[in-house]
Amino acid sequence: LWVGTQNGLNRLDVDGRSFVRHFHESGNANSIAHDWVYALHRGVSRRLWIGTVGGGIDRWDGTGGRFEHFPLAKLAGGPSALDDVFAIHEAADGRVWAGTREGLVVLDPARRTAKRVDLVNDAGTQPLITTMHADRYGRLWIATLAHGVQIVELATGEWTRAHPGSVGAPGNLPAQPALSLATTDQMLFVGTWGSGVYRAPLEEPEFRLLAPGADGGGLRDRNITAVLGRVPAGQPWVGSFGGGPQLVDVVAGSVTPTSGSPTDPILQAGVLSFAVTRDDSRFAGSTAGVYRFAEDGS
Repeated sequence: LWVGTQNGLNRLDVDGRSFVRHFHESGNANSIAHDWVYALHRGVSRRLWIGTVGGGIDRWDGTGGRFEHFPLAKLAGGPSALDDVFAIHEAADGRVWAGTREGLVVLDPARRTAKRVDLVNDAGTQPLITTMHADRYGRLWIATLAHGVQIVELATGEWTRAHPGSVGAPGNLPAQPALSLATTDQMLFVGTWGSGVYRAPLEEPEFRLLAPGADGGGLRDRNITAVLGRVPAGQPWVGSFGGGPQLVDVVAGSVTPTSGSPTDPILQAGVLSFAVTRDDSRFAGSTAGVYRFAEDGS
């Protein structure tokens, strides 16, 4: 267990009873860059990233027992406020996104380079970033001290405001600091200072039509009469009136080809209901009786 404080970084020892404390030591390049530790993040590399107030980002080398320093102000050629780091996210491509007192910085630790992402607001200033959270859609949600919440596409670095109007306007976040973020599969939650918790949908619902394809693919019939959910979310069995059971992916908008002969009676029957037993056997109630069907739909 790692604990960051305003007076050093602490690691709870394996015995669970004592702490190993790390402080900045003048003249020791292997010591932590600054004693004020604000952010800790263990990303896809499983390495520990440390955000300090005044020393940029450090990466802990557990094998060598040392800290590797990434002074963001120097690497990005920006103001000293870039070394005040309040939030960190390590992306799948190895880049590290840092939320600072003076906006957003992207660090490439392999090349030891950094660049700023321009999030300048209407007042012409970069926001103080308080926290960040990446969702499953490849977006980085950024909470700020005075400018609401912003969204950055991790693949491109392009950003937008999470709310269409100005902060404090009806239907938008209040003119209060946003200090925490969390998401579920469908919802975003924003914790504010003094105004409680706000929530909003991550995505506007989009309806997609799955229909018979011109090439003979897709659904075999437009009259859908039964749906059976499965453990993989968004991949149900669909029964049609004259098309038998078919496995679909509602996110991709695709239909899995069904095995078996095209003349198989179950593929011609009108499916009215589905059922699954405890041993995962699948049954379809149809206009031609009850059928037991395999995982491939035959």
